[in-house]
Amino acid sequence: MFTAVFHSFKGGAGRSVTTYNTLSYLARQLQATTEQPILVIDMDIDSCGLTYLFDTQDYYHGQYDLKRFFSVPRSANQMRRDDPLDEHDFFKYTCTVGHKLGVEDAAVRFFGVNDKDDQEFSPVSVTNTSLEKILDACRIRNFKAVIFDSSSGDQVSAKVSIAKSNVIVSCMRPSKQFRTGTFAFLARLVEENLVGSDTRVIVNPTCVPTKELLSGSRELTLANILDDVGTLERRIHNRYDDRYQNLIVTDMIGQPHFGIPEIERFKWEESNLFYESTQKKLDSYETAAMSEYEFLSKCIISASGR
Repeated sequence: MFTAVFHSFKGGAGRSVTTYNTLSYLARQLQATTEQPILVIDMDIDSCGLTYLFDTQDYYHGQYDLKRFFSVPRSANQMRRDDPLDEHDFFKYTCTVGHKLGVEDAAVRFFGVNDKDDQEFSPVSVTNTSLEKILDACRIRNFKAVIFDSSSGDQVSAKVSIAKSNVIVSCMRPSKQFRTGTFAFLARLVEENLVGSDTRVIVNPTCVPTKELLSGSRELTLANILDDVGTLERRIHNRYDDRYQNLIVTDMIGQPHFGIPEIERFKWEESNLFYESTQKKLDSYETAAMSEYEFLSKCIISASGR
């Protein structure tokens, strides 16, 4: 089992939509099943986008959710591998969402957030120790992976998700503010010892413009991102020698890849492209985005060491 987190330096990067679409390929490539599923957790407690994309917000109203978990954690309870998940003290509160992704329904389980105010919840309760209880239960039950859709920036839930992940997918728009902020944030992760020498960070541009008029700008931006990567790697090397020499993974910005193309209609309503492709014909931009989601999934699995 491995853990991965989708993170962005700031909101508006399309992180949750990227998570939502990449999950279809992760489930297929990992051959997730009802017996060996993937667990997905919406760690964006204040802006629970993935909870909405999976249409589970009503289910988690008044239900045991992520906020309540951090307030009153539930343990693995000596769980055995043959114990039914739906009878487990924690997993019985997860939703099966594979049907939303075009895969076997129970192959992907989701734990979401109650979006209503909870006076008893405090961000201080979000700790590594609490989250480790979920990971312990998943290891016992032989889950394929645990995927976090993180909050943005330096929020507590983001740092806890990052600290517990083998792979960080760093989602960023290719604009200057996102690039500058993202690489400054990644440098802080190293300096604060939130990543280990075996952690891998996949730099993943999102919402990349697709209009032909911007093709020249795209090449210039690609060069700028690679320069940013080089600057970050030199900064880390000068302080830590070769300890983090394999930290940054640039496969998503190496030709012929350049992140996730912008999907115009996602500005109005997001969807899962893999599932839609089984129902109708997609346009060329959507097909290109599907290919990048699939490649990103392969990058995540490779970076995890599987």
